[in-house]
Amino acid sequence: MAQGGSGMPVIGIPVDQLIKKIERPIDRDELIRQLEYLGCDVEGYSSLWRIKCDKCSYIHEFTETESLPGKCQNCSAEFSADLGFSRLEDIEVVRMELLAVRPDMFDVGGLARAIRGYMGFEMGLKTYPLAESTLSVIQTGASLKSGAPRPFIRCAVVRGVSFDDDSIKSIMKLQDNLHWAMGRNRKHASIGIYDLSRITGPVTYDVVSREGIRFCPLGGMEGEITGVFTPQQILDSHPKGRMYSNLLDGFDMVPILMDSANQVLSMPPIINSNETRVELSTSDLFIDVTGSNDRIISKVLNVLVTSILELFPGANVEKVRISSGNTEVESPDFSTVNVDVEIEKALSIIGISVDNARVVDLFRRMRHDAEVLSNNTGVVRVTVPCYRNDILHPRDLAEDLAIAFGYHNIVTSLVPTFTVGSELPISKLLQETRNMMVGQGYLEVIALMLTNETTHFTNFNREAGTDHIVIQNPASSEQSMVRSEVLPGLMEILSGNTHNQLPQRIFEVGDVSLISPEAETGAIERKHLGAAYVGPRAGYADVRSSSKAILNNLGLDFFLVPVEREYLISGRGAAIMAEAKKPSSPEKSVEIGTLGELHPSVLENFKIVNPVSFFELDLSMISELMDQ
Repeated sequence: MAQGGSGMPVIGIPVDQLIKKIERPIDRDELIRQLEYLGCDVEGYSSLWRIKCDKCSYIHEFTETESLPGKCQNCSAEFSADLGFSRLEDIEVVRMELLAVRPDMFDVGGLARAIRGYMGFEMGLKTYPLAESTLSVIQTGASLKSGAPRPFIRCAVVRGVSFDDDSIKSIMKLQDNLHWAMGRNRKHASIGIYDLSRITGPVTYDVVSREGIRFCPLGGMEGEITGVFTPQQILDSHPKGRMYSNLLDGFDMVPILMDSANQVLSMPPIINSNETRVELSTSDLFIDVTGSNDRIISKVLNVLVTSILELFPGANVEKVRISSGNTEVESPDFSTVNVDVEIEKALSIIGISVDNARVVDLFRRMRHDAEVLSNNTGVVRVTVPCYRNDILHPRDLAEDLAIAFGYHNIVTSLVPTFTVGSELPISKLLQETRNMMVGQGYLEVIALMLTNETTHFTNFNREAGTDHIVIQNPASSEQSMVRSEVLPGLMEILSGNTHNQLPQRIFEVGDVSLISPEAETGAIERKHLGAAYVGPRAGYADVRSSSKAILNNLGLDFFLVPVEREYLISGRGAAIMAEAKKPSSPEKSVEIGTLGELHPSVLENFKIVNPVSFFELDLSMISELMDQ
C-alpha cells in the first residue's frame, strides 16, 4: 500500500467507475474540488497498468514508474517475463490518501454515495432493506470461553452481485483498507468473503488445535495448489500465515469457520479456504467479520455490506442468525442512531450563522436525516446512518455541519485578542540542564517510559509501593508499569553496555508518572534528571560534585542529608534538600533529589561488575521553587 506525504495510505479510485456511480456528469476538475471539500487529500489523476495472477486471480495495480514484481503479493506465485499472470487493460484513477475516520468512503460505492449527497443529487439517509435469515451460524462454547481467540463474530448474506475484474478488485481493496483502518491490521477485526453456493449451512464457528484439521488455503501454498495443510503449517509457511501469525501467538487453539459438510471456510484472521473462494461467476456472498470487540466488527460489517450494495444496486442483503451459547442475534444490524445537537452551540463552534432550515439541509447533504424538534426549536435531531463509525459526540456532527457548509465558505476574521508566546520556564530549565550535563562529559540517553516491577523495585532491593501506575492487561510482562524514577532505565542501559569501554557517564531528562488522587486524571507527570556513572573509580564524590554544579548554576540553595536506603551502600547516600520558600508550606525544606553509590547486590541484579554512582533530581520541584 503506497504512502502519502502525511504517511497515510494512498488509494486509486477508478475515475470512470466513480463518475458512473455519481450518476451525473461531472467535470474532472470539479470532481477533485468536491473530494477536497469532503476532506480528502487528493494527489491528482494517474494511469495504472494492471496484471492478474494466473494462480489466485489477484489483481495487481502499478503506477507507470513501477516495475513487475517477482512474486504475487497475495499467494507468492512466481512472475517472470510474460509467465504467471495476464495483462489487463490500463485504468485511470484519482489518487488520494485514505481518510482514516471515514472508512465508508474507502471505495467507489461509498465515495459516490457521499459525493451525491454533498452535491445535492441524493440527500438524506440512505436505507438498505434487510431480508429474513436463510442461513445460521452456530458459535461453539469453546470459542466463547474467556481467553479464546477472537470471541466475536458477525455475518451477512448478499445476493445478486455480478462481478467483473474491476468490481472484484474494488471489494478486495476495500477489505484490505478496512483491515488497516478499523481492524488495526486484523488485530481487532478481520473479514472473510465466500461464495455462498459452495457452503452448506449451518455454519459453525469453533476453535481447533493447531494440528487438528487440514484444508487448502486460498491460492494454495508455494508449489502446492490443491494440497491440504494443518493450521500450524499454514502459519509457518503461507505468506499470509507468516504475516499475521503473531495475532494467534499464545493460543493453543485457533479459530475455524466450517459448514455442516465439515468443509473449512476460513481460519480467521489468517486466510480463507480455496474451496469457498469468490470468482467472477459468483453471484451470492457469505461474509463474516471476527474480532475482539463486538462494536468494531459490527461497524466493519455495516461499512462493507452497504458499500457492496452501492456497488451492485440490484443486490440485496439477508440477515444471518448467530447462536452463541444461550443468546441469539441477527446480523447485520442496520439500526440508525439519533443524536440531538444544539444548533446555536454547533454554529458557534464553526463560526457561521444560518437558519434552522439551512442546518437541516446541510445535515442531509452529509447523508443524515435531520429535523428540528417541535418542542425545542433550538435543537436538531440528527439520524446517523449505520455505516458511520466516526460519530461519537455532537461535536462530530458539528464537524459534518462545517464540511457541508464548506470550510472554503467560512469568512475568515482576525483573532480578537493577541498574545505573545514564549518558552515555558520548565522547558528552559530542561534545556539548561541538558547543556550543563553535556558540559560535564555526560552522554544523553532516552530510556522507555514503560518498565516492570522487577526492574523498578525488585532489582533495587525494595518493595513495590502504591504510588506507581500499573498497566492493565499489558501487551508484555516487560512493560507492566509506568516508571516513577529515571534511574532504573539508566541501569538497564548500562547493563546492556558492559562490553563497551569504561568509564561511562550517561544522563536522561524525561518524564516520570505517579498516582495522585488529587489530580484530575488520578496521576501526575514530573520532569526528572537522572545521571549514572560507572567505572572502577566511580564514587559518591563524583555525583555529589556533578549535582552540586547543576544546582549552583541554577542559583538554588540546597543541603545534603545522609539517608539509609535498600539500594544504597550504607553511609554512601544522601537526600538533596532545598528550602520551601512558600510561607504556607508545612515543611521548612523539601526533598528535590537523591544521590549515592549503589549497593553491590543491585549491581549484581543488573549484571554490572564495576561501581555505579548516581543522582536524580526532580526538575519539576526545582522549577516550582525557582518560581517562588
